[in-house]
Amino acid sequence: MADGGWIAVQRKVQTSFVWANPFVLKLWMLCLFKANFTTNRILFNGQEIQVDRGQFITGRFALASEYNKGARREHQLSPTSINRWLNKFRDLQMVDISSNPKYSVITVLNYDAYQPGGQLADMYPTASGQLADTVKNSNNSKKEPSSHKSTKRTYDEQSKELRAATKLWELIQRNNPKAKQQDLQKWLMFSD
Repeated sequence: MADGGWIAVQRKVQTSFVWANPFVLKLWMLCLFKANFTTNRILFNGQEIQVDRGQFITGRFALASEYNKGARREHQLSPTSINRWLNKFRDLQMVDISSNPKYSVITVLNYDAYQPGGQLADMYPTASGQLADTVKNSNNSKKEPSSHKSTKRTYDEQSKELRAATKLWELIQRNNPKAKQQDLQKWLMFSD
């Protein structure tokens, strides 16, 4: 599992059975975290193995160890429970499991639907980033200048929007003290 990076989580997970059980949701998220974003070759017990996009190699004890890391005793699952839920994922065609005596290769089915292959930065611009290029009309006629000026909304210090953005920024700074200062008014441009 990579130490950095991110995954996309679609809102439709809320309509899935995994949403109803926090233990199962955590296991599903762990599967998405562990799945390779690109095809790689890894060395496992002295053997080179190709792991494709959407796949990861594990065993039930190793997966249980990762699942339970940092969790209180009452929030931990046994390797047997992990295996039972993985088999439920397989029965519901969420994953495919290919096992041998040494390890299992778990394939997240429809991985491309969960994790788009391209960069999401172009689809979801940040306040400090550049917006995506616009498509120009095929005719090269010059447009008349617009008679109306764009109005830039400014939020009051006590507005719920600016207070929420401030709280979010404080949380970001707490997790990453080196984060570059942001213009919260610009953040709010994308909230309308």
